Amino acid sequence: MPRATVKKSRRKVLALGASALAFPFLAGVGLAQRAKRAVRIVPAPKATETSLPWIAAQSGIFTELGLEAKFPSTAPDGAAALAALFDGSADLAYAGIAPLAQRRLAGDDPVFVATVLEPNKGGFLVAAPAIREPQLLAGIRVGVLSRDGPSAQAASAVLERAGATATLVVHDSFDTIYAALAAGAIDAGWLPVDLSFKGRAANSWNAFEGVRLTLPGGYATSRRLVAKDRGVVEAMVKGIVTAIHYFKTQPQEVAALLQRLLGVERAIAADLQAFYAPLFLQAPAPSLYFGLPALRASLQSRYPAAARLQASDLIDASLVEALSTSGYITRLYAGTR
Repeated sequence: MPRATVKKSRRKVLALGASALAFPFLAGVGLAQRAKRAVRIVPAPKATETSLPWIAAQSGIFTELGLEAKFPSTAPDGAAALAALFDGSADLAYAGIAPLAQRRLAGDDPVFVATVLEPNKGGFLVAAPAIREPQLLAGIRVGVLSRDGPSAQAASAVLERAGATATLVVHDSFDTIYAALAAGAIDAGWLPVDLSFKGRAANSWNAFEGVRLTLPGGYATSRRLVAKDRGVVEAMVKGIVTAIHYFKTQPQEVAALLQRLLGVERAIAADLQAFYAPLFLQAPAPSLYFGLPALRASLQSRYPAAARLQASDLIDASLVEALSTSGYITRLYAGTR
């Protein structure tokens, strides 16, 4: 057997062994006896926020639950991920509240089955090393994705709090904002958490915390799949819940996985694990938080039925609630509380 194959096989065996030790109550039957069901999860994870299914796959959690997870690269964002649910190319999608509501109002049946994050800042206004204090933000050039979208709103909130005004410079992606700041073409930029941490480590950028103006998304599937193959959806949700426990309680292993997923230095991966560990929810029942009134208002001109939209139209909390009432989540954390 070639050396590369031996190394890959050994890594897989070690991962499966580690998961069996960490989650002995998952190991009801031998791996060889389990028929694995392939599930497709989109978009392919590129950030810590969406890493949980990938971590569940790499750590052996999904395997223990009889799942073989695949991460197609055909859905680059949440809207495309939701579309994949309904063209038959995905079983689970990570998406925002607004795109999911639009699909629902357009006649499809998407439903959140898990919201894994507390509302949080979602990113930082990062600035060149010379900009060390809020008052130095005045008159600078700030990279954003649009003049009135979430990144501009978040950056403007930081500037307003500092009593500063600045010139917004529109870019087509967070990666180009990062590159422009690194090249000195702009003085600051709004970046998501992962890129903020990377830039601070690589370029000594300073970070200014903002406010979260958009609520965290969640994992969604179709009501049709829940009705047709509830056991598979239950297993996916159970895998995500278990991956959250793994994320919180196995920092070194998770940092190694994040390093591989994100292509960052180990120290950055460790910082990201420490940042997100308290934000991931032990019992991630789906929630719209306080966003329903604003959601109705933003969609009503295009979809008159949005005025009657209810939280129950968009969420199914029964799967996470079943894990809670069965005592599974309590047993999961029994050794760490």
